[in-house]
Amino acid sequence: MGISLVFGFSRAILTELYARTPVFVEAVITKPLSTTTLFANKIRLSKSLAEKYSTVIH
Repeated sequence: MGISLVFGFSRAILTELYARTPVFVEAVITKPLSTTTLFANKIRLSKSLAEKYSTVIH
């Protein structure tokens, strides 16, 4: 959750960092809260997929 908050705060503080994002991406990450939510969900999903497939490999 901490990494997600960093990305959310960076959207609010470092707006020039997101200046070159494509229009379709910018429509989703216009607000810091939505950026935080997206990154938190992505991290949670990747963690759950890693756990699922690590048991298959072992």
